[in-house]
Amino acid sequence: MENDNKIHVYEGKCPASYNITDKFCIVFVTTKMNYSAAQEFCDKDGGGLINIDTKERHDLVQKYAKSFTIYIQGERRVRGGPYFDNTGKVIDEWPFVHWASG
Repeated sequence: MENDNKIHVYEGKCPASYNITDKFCIVFVTTKMNYSAAQEFCDKDGGGLINIDTKERHDLVQKYAKSFTIYIQGERRVRGGPYFDNTGKVIDEWPFVHWASG
């Protein structure tokens, strides 16, 4: 999926172009990009796409989701199979999982 605006969020030391809000580093990007490009963008900055494994992260994403497309960690290795995060852990095994319907 592509839209004009993206938000990237990660914890830790923020690059100069990032903002710190709600204990996270975030960056707003107006360049169109797909999931892979967004992931690469974050990787180059030493960050990564957010994993929503806590209510705090879920609430942060909900706060910005109305205005921006937000890419989160999660890739399927086989069609119809489980989603895995960047560490190889099955997302459904995270301590906090809250998928929207559909």
